[in-house]
Amino acid sequence: MSLNKYKLLLKKEWANNRWKVLIVSAFLLVTATILVLQYPMVQRTLELGILDELPDWMTGGMEQQLNFHYYLADSWFDGSLAQYGTLLAVLLGMGVIGSEFQDGTLPFLLARPIKRTELFKKKLGFQIFIMTAFMIILTVYLGLFASFQGREIYLFRFIIALIPLGLKLLVAFLLTVNLSLLLKDQVKSGIFSLAIILAFWVAANLTPLYNIFYYYWANLADYYVTGSFPTIDTALLIILNTGLYGLALSRFKKMDI
Repeated sequence: MSLNKYKLLLKKEWANNRWKVLIVSAFLLVTATILVLQYPMVQRTLELGILDELPDWMTGGMEQQLNFHYYLADSWFDGSLAQYGTLLAVLLGMGVIGSEFQDGTLPFLLARPIKRTELFKKKLGFQIFIMTAFMIILTVYLGLFASFQGREIYLFRFIIALIPLGLKLLVAFLLTVNLSLLLKDQVKSGIFSLAIILAFWVAANLTPLYNIFYYYWANLADYYVTGSFPTIDTALLIILNTGLYGLALSRFKKMDI
């Protein structure tokens, strides 16, 4: 692919996705700011002994919120960024190929001297770059804002925690890409992807099969506090993503257009 064609493809991808990224980022900027500013209130509430008045099933792990490091990591890496990031991953994934089906532009793209594999990798690569930049920029903002508020931040762990989290978001992204190739419809692939993720979440919370849901692999709050990196869970996420990527690429190369 020539440099000019590559630039045109990148411009098209950004034009299709910029509002998704900007809107989700705006929500997370507000959320990150509130997380830091509301902690003194959270701390005072917990110190008043409110947990003693609640049943055990409602208070599991809440006493750990008295530790600001645990509170920040749990609320961000295992909370807001993971949740909003998953939404963005689905929104991006449903449009990688789905938008080309819907607009009828995929045959036109493939009519050019571009190999299917190259087109697929370039489109996915740009979306993954967007998600990576999204995570890094917002996490750096949260860290800097917390520091300006006088809070201590484990900067190295703060950045490294993005690796397992990024792999979790990649699972949602690649799942949606696979569904878009199967259904050839943006909206349906997004809805089905969210439905599958929600179904696994329900199964993980209502059955003993807690670890069936990839979202619960690699507890990043524990890593951020203790420094013990979740190597095995990260490796499992890499294997899962490799399988999903291979399935999507194979499906794209073989499908009739």
